[in-house]
This record gives sequence, structure tokens and C-alpha cells, in this order.
Amino acid sequence: MRKHILIGLSLIAAVSSVFGADVSPGSVPYTLCGEVFGPTSARVTGMGGAGLGMTGYSDAFLYNPAALGESHFRLSVPTFSVTVFNPRKINDTDFFDDVKDADWVNAADDLMSTLTYGMNELERVDLGINGQFGHVGVALNTRERMLANLNTSSYVDGEYILEDTTALTVGFGYRFPLFSDQFSLDIGANAQFLYQLYTQAIDKTTIDAFIDDQSDPTFPLVAGWALPFAAGVNLNLPLGFRASGVVRNLNGKFRYQLFSEAKDFDFGESLKGEDLSYDAGVRFDAGVMWSSPFPMLNKLFHPTLSVDVLDVARISDKEDLLGNLYAGAQVTLFNFLDVRCGLAQGYQSVGIGLDVLVFHIDASYWRREYGENYLDKSIDALTLRFQLLTR
Repeated sequence: MRKHILIGLSLIAAVSSVFGADVSPGSVPYTLCGEVFGPTSARVTGMGGAGLGMTGYSDAFLYNPAALGESHFRLSVPTFSVTVFNPRKINDTDFFDDVKDADWVNAADDLMSTLTYGMNELERVDLGINGQFGHVGVALNTRERMLANLNTSSYVDGEYILEDTTALTVGFGYRFPLFSDQFSLDIGANAQFLYQLYTQAIDKTTIDAFIDDQSDPTFPLVAGWALPFAAGVNLNLPLGFRASGVVRNLNGKFRYQLFSEAKDFDFGESLKGEDLSYDAGVRFDAGVMWSSPFPMLNKLFHPTLSVDVLDVARISDKEDLLGNLYAGAQVTLFNFLDVRCGLAQGYQSVGIGLDVLVFHIDASYWRREYGENYLDKSIDALTLRFQLLTR
């Protein structure tokens, strides 16, 4: 059973992020990405990664728990998204023909052939349910992805990591009126149980055998957990303006257990977390947003602008500011079509969203930085997300 679960992960990788660091055996993925876990959102990536002040979505509290300050009922069951990296390069390979022929090993080769020297990400698959029930938010999300590090220009010699992270998030928020009806303060907090499972660095030969089901998996496996907290605030101002701030990754230490072989994995044993530990550190994000305050106009044309600065405490110069600046715009037409664009770390993004009855479909094309320094290396990505919504 364990073997088939792991093979399933690799098959997803064959048919479906990360700053420079060591990926040698014993390394921790969060040292690779330096990020706080969150499900991949086509809405957020389409707006250049901005949206701390965005409300009105069932998953908004995952980005800023203060979104729960305004009481609503919203439910998304399920939310499913697929992200592929280097989509332009993939289109020039035989990937789609190989998938059609169920040739999974060659399909995986097609994906790997798009990689370049240094850190890479091949794909992500996100699945979850989330909802807001009055001032309470609940979400269960899981994300699978494949990471790669190339020490040469050849993907054949690359090192690969398969990772799966599952998060159960519970949040609460409340709104406090200030001064007059035009001013209010939303505060909120999230508690999150994170469970992560990942392979240590493995080579392409192991992945080929893994996908082709030629042998039992013999590579090391790492599993662990964390219990981080986040707190957020929205200051609601006249004329549709909002200022936001979020403190993330409080108590964010991961505790890992090492299994010398994947077949020896035991969930109960993994909860001990005695072999490895890692804490990405507390992060503070801030942003401002403007949303049209004219109800009659918004039924036809509802514009929203958002600018966020992430990891504010680590900014020391203009280059750091550009590397942590995310800005985006969204225009909702006739309450069913969203058109988005954005700028993330200097890279442009575009997106679109469509509401049809209880179905919501989002798509975004964006770029992500994959280097130790600003603009070292970027990779383009395409995200498609499907949701069933209850509002």
C-alpha cells in the first residue's frame, strides 16, 4: 500500500518552488524554498502574487486570517489545481503524445528535458476543501510537487525530490467598528497543522524504475510536522481603501523523522520528529488595496488594485524591495468574468476567472524567481484551477 501511494505521487509528477540551497541527502525542502506553505491559487498568481486585502473568497483567510472579520458563508468543495512549469518548452516536446500513449517514463523525460542548470520545479498538484462559516474558517489542503537541482546542464545527472504537504487550517476573525461606519478594523488568527512527506535527493534512474513499477522503492524518506500560527489585520478605510498586515510562521518549527527506506515509513513513528528540524522563521507581510466602492457600477465593472510587500523585515535596500514587491489588478465584468494582471518581483503575470452557476474556473500564466539573488533565474508557469462553489 505504501508503495502504491508513492508510485501515485510519481505518476502525478509525470503527467501534471525554490531558492538556491543544498539538496544533498538530509536536506530539508523548506531550506530550498524559504516559503510559508499555502495552496497554489490561480487568482493570486494571476494578480502577481498580491492580495493580502482581498476578501469575498472562501480561501481568502489562508492568505490573511483577517478576511474572517466580515461574517459570511462560503464553501468550495473541492478545489483542484494543476501547475506546470516551462509550459512553452513542454509544448515543443512529445509530452502530450507520450501521455496519450501512456508512456509515462518518456513523458517524465519530456518534463525533465525542460530543466536548466540550478534549482527547478517541474509541477504542482493542489487539492483541497475550504469554507467560511460566519467568522470561522476551515480548510484542508494537500500539495504534491517535484523539485529538481541540476549541477550540470543535463537533467540525466540531476537530483530530484518528490514532496507532499498536507495542511489542516482553522481560523477565526472579528470586525470592530472605529470612529464611524466608514472605518473598521478586522483582526483574525489561523492555527495550522502541517504534515510533510518527501524523498531525499534521488537520481533519474530511481525515478524511472519508480514510475515503471520495476522494483520496490529503496530511497530514503523524510516525514515530519509543524504547528504554525498566523495573525492578520485589515484596516478598512473610506472610498474602498484597505491596509493589511500579516505575521506568519509563528511556532513554525518542523520536526522530521528519517526513514532509511520508503517501505519502512510509519506515520506514528514520523510524529516523533527526532532526526531533523527546521524553522523558516517568522515573516511579516504588508499591503494596501483599493476596491471600487460604487455598488451600481460594480455590477457591470468592478476594479480592484492590490500592492503587497512580503517579508518586510528582511528588506534593506531597493533591490530587496523589488524582490519582495507584488502588485496586481483585477476587473470583474458582469459578476461572472474576472480579468487579472500583475507584477511579481519584476515579472508580469496574467489570469482569468469564470463563474458559471456553481462552477468556478481560474487560469494564470506567471513567472517565479528561482535563485539566491533577485532576477538570478526565473521559470514560467501555467496554473489551472477548478472549484465547486457555494456562496
